[in-house]
Amino acid sequence: MVKRGVVVSCVVLAVLGGAAWGVWSWMARARYEPGEVRHGGERGPRLDPPADDAPVPGTWLVEDGIRLAHRSVGDGGDRLLVLHGGPSVPFTAAPDGLARLGERRRVTFFDQRGCGESTRPFQRLSGGFEERFDLLERTLGLGAQVADVERVRRILDEERLVLIGHSFGGLLALLYAAEFPERVRALVLVAPADLIVMPSPSGDLFATIRARLPDDRREEFDAFLGEYLDYGTLGDRSDAELAALHARLGEWFAAASTGASVSVPRDGVGGFAPFAMYLSLGRSHDWSAAVRAIEAPTLLVHGDRDLVPVEASRHVASRLGDATVEVIEGAGHFPFSDRPDAFAAAVERFLDALPAE
Repeated sequence: MVKRGVVVSCVVLAVLGGAAWGVWSWMARARYEPGEVRHGGERGPRLDPPADDAPVPGTWLVEDGIRLAHRSVGDGGDRLLVLHGGPSVPFTAAPDGLARLGERRRVTFFDQRGCGESTRPFQRLSGGFEERFDLLERTLGLGAQVADVERVRRILDEERLVLIGHSFGGLLALLYAAEFPERVRALVLVAPADLIVMPSPSGDLFATIRARLPDDRREEFDAFLGEYLDYGTLGDRSDAELAALHARLGEWFAAASTGASVSVPRDGVGGFAPFAMYLSLGRSHDWSAAVRAIEAPTLLVHGDRDLVPVEASRHVASRLGDATVEVIEGAGHFPFSDRPDAFAAAVERFLDALPAE
């Protein structure tokens, strides 16, 4: 599941009204700016993880009160750090194609803050409108997620990372590499979210889903979007309620993905976290200049049966200096599950060609 455009079609806008439209208009500006994590300032987070005086097995303490659940496959060779997509839809188990990379390397997964078995800082929001949205975005938005990648790097004591980012996790990998280019050895982006520029040049995901649905389900989908995008009621909902709502987006994605298998996520889906990241995105930005600073060699992998068009990966690749796109035949949005052998072989060829450290 991937959110490729928070900007929606005219059809979707028609289902928003009143207070919801007022909030939607307020969300126009992006609240994240590349560089804010690295350079600090008023919004910049502390990047040194705190001392973990009471360690919990299988977790990293990345910030006071915030633990990230993690697990690894394999124990030899280079480490590959995986950023799951969604946003906020963690892997409940290592997909076959990614697990096979563990035969020669160490593949490390972690649940991003706000989802899975990692800390969920809020069960409900309180305070005034701007106060609670500012707290939500600062705690769970893009800046916090990018900062966690750097904290994890420091905990692992890795000089440079090889990052694998799937879907929305591909965007997180790009933003981390833009902020810390010297800390990235290579990127593997699997069907990355084409959100470097918004509105997205590869189109709006909501409109794509709607177009693929049977005629008799489109009215139901429009009603869902009206509920899903209603930020005016965000403060009235719990994390669990929002997680259930976010999981329904995955069900619509699966329903529209004809010709490709999609495993509908249910366990561990984030509640407040995805909506915090949408706040970070805003409805209009252009981060092309920041992404052009990335020098790491990049492999983009895309399934030819993905609901998200291959052009999305080509758009991302066009903004990078050293990028190759490999299309996996017969694969959908999860090529590491649909065609694990072909996926693992493509990634291994890319990694084997990297200069030695």
